[in-house]
Amino acid sequence: MEEIQQIVNPGINLHDVLFFLIATVIIVPLFRRLRLSSILGYLVAGAALGPYGFQIIDDVVGSNLIAEFGVVFLMFTIGLELSFNRLKTMRRNVFGLGSAQVVVTSSTIAALAHYGFGQSMAASMLIGGALALSSTAFVLQLLHERAELATVFGQAAFAILLFQDLAVVPMVALTATDVHPDVSLVEVLAVTFLKAIVALGFILFLGHKLLRPVFHIVTKSRSPEVFTSLTLLSVLGIGYLTSAAGLSMELGAFLAGLLLSESEYRHQVEADIHPFRGLLLGLFFISVGMKINFGLLFEFADLILILVLGLMVLKSLILFGLMKAFHFETFPSLRTALLLSQGGEFAFVLLNQAVPHGIVPTEVGQVLFVVVALSLALTPFLVTLAWYLTGRLNHSLNTRLDWLAEKTETLSNHVVIAGFGRVGRAVGQLLMSQSVPFVALEIDPSRVAQGRSKSMPVYYGDASLAEVLRAVGTKRARAVVITMGHAKSVARAVTTIRLVFPAIPVYVRARDGAHVRELQHIGATATVPETLEASLQLGAAVLAACGKGKDEVASIINDFRRELTMDHFPELSVEPETEDVSERLI
Repeated sequence: MEEIQQIVNPGINLHDVLFFLIATVIIVPLFRRLRLSSILGYLVAGAALGPYGFQIIDDVVGSNLIAEFGVVFLMFTIGLELSFNRLKTMRRNVFGLGSAQVVVTSSTIAALAHYGFGQSMAASMLIGGALALSSTAFVLQLLHERAELATVFGQAAFAILLFQDLAVVPMVALTATDVHPDVSLVEVLAVTFLKAIVALGFILFLGHKLLRPVFHIVTKSRSPEVFTSLTLLSVLGIGYLTSAAGLSMELGAFLAGLLLSESEYRHQVEADIHPFRGLLLGLFFISVGMKINFGLLFEFADLILILVLGLMVLKSLILFGLMKAFHFETFPSLRTALLLSQGGEFAFVLLNQAVPHGIVPTEVGQVLFVVVALSLALTPFLVTLAWYLTGRLNHSLNTRLDWLAEKTETLSNHVVIAGFGRVGRAVGQLLMSQSVPFVALEIDPSRVAQGRSKSMPVYYGDASLAEVLRAVGTKRARAVVITMGHAKSVARAVTTIRLVFPAIPVYVRARDGAHVRELQHIGATATVPETLEASLQLGAAVLAACGKGKDEVASIINDFRRELTMDHFPELSVEPETEDVSERLI
């Protein structure tokens, strides 16, 4: 009977779930209000609930089982955002920079553990490998929150994390080899590598042949719940296959997302999976927070502090040096190095396996758990520090500012466009058609390349940084147009422009009415809700369908547009006898 109860209820009950939700609802919004990462809020919530905090939840086994799925769904959504062509273009960073980071960092930490702390060679190798890994879930969540995954350092960080996930496979094999000393390490690694190649090849082949046709059949049923069920089946099914082949479920989930990334079902799949990912990922970070043993923290405060700082400084220095060796500029090198300086979730996995097998002593394992957890807690502050420091680098911001200033030094009375996505390109094309000079800033390298291929003045740069804005001659510009889609990035850009260039007009694309009011409060000259024109065109179609004549519809829409313009652009609203608005803008 007890065995059945363990299967049905593996360590988690309604009591635990209620306190998980209460802690999340109270602590996470508080951290957001304090402008701190929600991830840090989850960690604090877990630390408060856990056996080393207020002991509200003593058994963390059940929560760990569910929390692991948070990382699985995160990897699936990351796979959705990639494509095979894009992954192919990242191969240099994945297998070059990523492999160098794992080898150099793990070797250095292993040497320190063996010669500096007297650990056995097997324990040192496993500790080195475990601590060389960074947190995929943590870092990618931070990049998503700050809309920085498409940046140079965001792509470099993702490439390194992807190789780290692949490197977990031989590390698990190393653990098995120590348990069975009569088995050759080379033999185990060779067999594992062959299994991985065969398994991945089979999954990719099967996925290409079956996944899209099955989704097509299910879509014809017009049943949303069946479509969502198929999405979950794809994630967990392919994850199960990779797990059965000796690989990680996370890698299988990533492959599932990659297989669906170029299909016509991508956006619906992403919408269906988002609630599951957010909830389970939050639970994952709560479970990590529950592992912080405050008793050890006070008992070995000096040692733990040295280990945490030593780990983060060492990993940062190694990665910074490697990125410079791979010809990255100082700005992305510094940000990536600090971003990946923490320990990761796979460190918990490897140490959980190593401690019971006697490879790593129990006391050492407990201390390392605290070290990894504290490094995770410090990461949001390091990311903020990196943004602060790199914002003050005068010589390099992903592209040389002196080179950028030289390219734009002849511009005056021009327009600066911040963000060159769909809306930014449309604004640029409109300005070009009227011979209005402009320069555009964009942090997505693919958008920069797309604009440059069409001979448009698009440059890589963060419009929220004063140095970048100065380099493109914002002081000489007639206006700045901000079309970026991420609300936080927009707010940072408006705030920076108002502080450094208080007199220049700033026209901003907003999401909705609340966003309009927020932007106007921090200094935007004028704002336009992104749904405005789409709403007017849709309304015109409805009026025509209701029997209104073409001229009457045009008159109604123009009147309505004029009223909205007076609301959002009062400084551009002119009386009939004065100059035309379009002439003023041109």
